[in-house]
Amino acid sequence: MKERKKEKNWRNFMSFKNIKVVVFDLDGTLYRDTKHFDYYANKIKEKLNKDVQEKYIYEYNQAVSGNHVIKIGSVYDAELDLVLYLDDSTVVSAYNWSNTEIDSSFIEEHYPNPIIIDMDRFMSIGDLWWVPSSIGKHYGLTGEDTYDAFLRTRDYMMTDSYDIDPIEGLADVIKSIKKKVDIVLMTNSPEPDSLVIIEKLGLKGIFPTRIFNAKKPVKTLARFDSICSQFNVKPTDILSIGDNLLNEITPIRKLGGKTIFIDFHGIANKDSADIVVTNLEDSFDMLKTLG
Repeated sequence: MKERKKEKNWRNFMSFKNIKVVVFDLDGTLYRDTKHFDYYANKIKEKLNKDVQEKYIYEYNQAVSGNHVIKIGSVYDAELDLVLYLDDSTVVSAYNWSNTEIDSSFIEEHYPNPIIIDMDRFMSIGDLWWVPSSIGKHYGLTGEDTYDAFLRTRDYMMTDSYDIDPIEGLADVIKSIKKKVDIVLMTNSPEPDSLVIIEKLGLKGIFPTRIFNAKKPVKTLARFDSICSQFNVKPTDILSIGDNLLNEITPIRKLGGKTIFIDFHGIANKDSADIVVTNLEDSFDMLKTLG
């Protein structure tokens, strides 16, 4: 089975020969460290009433281990306190916080139209960053509360006490790609901490074009449109690489662009991306063919 999947990936990669721009996500893509999520969860916990702090941490740990209604690939409706599953923006199933499925008549009444992910009411749980914040909102925090905790976490990630292990060989692979294609870094994270993380990863100076505070997925299409204008390319000339389907994969794929999805959580299906890998280095041999 693994050999068949590998052959399929290589066959898909043959269509990448006309790629002119490669767009990399940062967090969860160029490094795999996860300890900052626990730090983030604790910063959110500190903002909660003391009587729910322990329960919050318990639910966070349950969610990280996959034993909670909040799961990677779901959407949290902060207004109705429901967890949704979508098919191309249409709600197909919904669950309450106790993980009980909601009747279809309720879905038809409350979600008659495709929903728009705004990361305020409708929060896409595309990666682990959104697990602590969605549970925090369930317990009464605002978006401002969780964003402040996020910024405190990014501050921590800039300190010397936070170590990140670079992915071996990554810098060389990106340098080889740059010989023939343009390289873009696009991240939702702020510039100051992102620059520190890039340096810790040994990637300082490698990305000539960098987009910080990208506000994916709300502004993903606008960002790709800007990239097309900057490099005078079409969406079909772009390869997007990331670990969050809604942020980096699905939008550009719908426009005909190519995609590599880093699927840490096993949520992908055959139509999720052109190539699905477990770790970024699984795509190194294929990426080298671009250089």
